[in-house]
Amino acid sequence: MVACLVLFVAWVFLAGAPDERIDRACRPVIWVGKVFSSASMAADTDYSGGISSGFSNFNKGCQLTIWDYFYARKWCVTHPGKLIPGDQYDRCPVANHQENT
Repeated sequence: MVACLVLFVAWVFLAGAPDERIDRACRPVIWVGKVFSSASMAADTDYSGGISSGFSNFNKGCQLTIWDYFYARKWCVTHPGKLIPGDQYDRCPVANHQENT
C-alpha cells in the first residue's frame, strides 16, 4: 500500500507543467466517480448522472484547492491587480496585501 502511494506521488510530481500535476493529483476522484457511476448504472438506478456530476464538481474543487494552495500567491505577485483566472472572487488584493506586510 505504501509502495502504491509512493508511486502515485512520483507520478504526480513527474508531470511537467503545473496544470498537469494538478490534474494527476485529482485523477483518483475521477476514477472513484466512474466506479460509483458504473455501479449505479449496473444496478439500474437513475442516479448515475447525478453521481457523475457530483464527482465532476468534486474534481473541480480538488483542482482549485491545490491551485490555491500551491500556485495562487505566486500568480498574484507576478500579476498584480489582476483577478485569478476563472475566479469569481477578488482574492489577489488580499494576497498582495499579505505579501507587502
